[in-house]
Amino acid sequence: MLTISKQFDNGFTLAAQGETVQDAIQAFTDSCAAEWLQEPKCGVCGGTNIVPHCRSVPDPTDKKGKSTFWYPEMKCLRPGCWATLELGQRKDGGLYPKRKDKEGAFIPNSGWKKFVKKDSGGEE
Repeated sequence: MLTISKQFDNGFTLAAQGETVQDAIQAFTDSCAAEWLQEPKCGVCGGTNIVPHCRSVPDPTDKKGKSTFWYPEMKCLRPGCWATLELGQRKDGGLYPKRKDKEGAFIPNSGWKKFVKKDSGGEE
């Protein structure tokens, strides 16, 4: 088994394995195409301490409360910011950063959103 890895400027390391050099390069190429993996900083505060994160929400149609929806995102760990960049999923299973709203307009801050309590005006 052959492993190829690379550390990105934002601190993430990507490793891919394959039986042959070609298999490993193909696996690396497929994974590396993920634009979100190379996200350099938070679009709200500019902080560089960002991590992949999954937010879970209970399925409201599941009466037993066992089913959960998982929403992948990037999360800023800067205290006081905690902004997130939602990740969408393509049909092939790959993830991409959601930078446009449902109408196709670009979301401010390159798609990064900071949660603000409803009594103070909603999301930034």
